[in-house]
Amino acid sequence: MIRELIEEHTNVGSVADDEVMTDIAFMTYSDWANEGRSMVERSERIRTWIGDTAAYVFCAEKRDYCASMSGRIERDLFEHIQTPTTKAITASFSELYKLKDEKIDATLIALVPFREPDFESIRKAIEDDTFDKVVILIMREGEMSRSIARAYGALNLGTGVCDELPDSLMVEAARMMVNEEHNGLSSGIGKDATLSLIHAFRQSGVPAQKEPWLAAYFAAGGEVRHAETVAKFIDEINKGTRHRYKQRYRANIVEIIKERMLEKPSLKETS
Repeated sequence: MIRELIEEHTNVGSVADDEVMTDIAFMTYSDWANEGRSMVERSERIRTWIGDTAAYVFCAEKRDYCASMSGRIERDLFEHIQTPTTKAITASFSELYKLKDEKIDATLIALVPFREPDFESIRKAIEDDTFDKVVILIMREGEMSRSIARAYGALNLGTGVCDELPDSLMVEAARMMVNEEHNGLSSGIGKDATLSLIHAFRQSGVPAQKEPWLAAYFAAGGEVRHAETVAKFIDEINKGTRHRYKQRYRANIVEIIKERMLEKPSLKETS
């Protein structure tokens, strides 16, 4: 149903391997509202970034409105940021899964996602290049949607500055964690791999901080539910928890990863 509704207004095709990656921007609710002083000016920034492309609004499930503060906030945001090309179609984040393998010449406006399935739906839409542009209105800085945006060097529409892309060495290590997602990361081999890598990087001088690791994890293609496990481990490490786990790698694993990256052929060599 959602595909048919969008087709009425926009070009919908299949994703090709050579498609340009999705442009990503975000703004936090506090930056947008600023105690009521900045809503008009910040809304204009969002509309300008969206431009003349069609835009579709996705939000939380309607039944969740009563269980959260987001219902009123979403209405306020939509009233301020809607553009002449914003379509009246609004859908829940769960509908994004139905657009897999599609390429839509439009902007996805994601209004205050707040649950793990919401975050995962947005992450997949970005990873799959479903839309030309994605703008996420984030409730607060520490949410998973913020880490997803950071993973792709998103533009902060509140400051006008793009996030730095995640450290490539951490992304390579995170990819090793992602390879264990089928086992789960909370126990067994997945837990061993994840904690071994986080501690190896700590010993090499990289502190156990959530944001850099989560950004690297999403850049490596990791799913939100497993990223939550990574975040939990890092929180516990910083609280002094001594986890039980088996060392999965050699003591010099960080150096091994560096060498592996140097050995990878460049794009020029493979073209």
